[in-house]
Amino acid sequence: MVSHRRVGAGALLVALGACSGSTQNAPPVNGPPAEANNLPRLPAPGGDGWNRMMSDQSRLFHFMAERVEPAQAQLLGTEPFNPQTGHGFGCFNCHPHEGT
Repeated sequence: MVSHRRVGAGALLVALGACSGSTQNAPPVNGPPAEANNLPRLPAPGGDGWNRMMSDQSRLFHFMAERVEPAQAQLLGTEPFNPQTGHGFGCFNCHPHEGT
């Protein structure tokens, strides 16, 4: 079952089954694995493609990191991704990425 919650000015975030499956550092989520969804494949973190994406799509990147990721984590009852620990709900819980 997919759970929905309206946030902000009519925006609709979808969680618990709509975006991705589980990863090693995140809680399990029932639903299709990230590789099976229609979200864009992201470059591998830390590489040239990742840095270019962060630069070229800065507004979108910050929106996802500052708004979507924390809201999804809250809906799932977990913490947002923490780059220092490598744990929490993050980009690759929903997006496939190079190397997958």
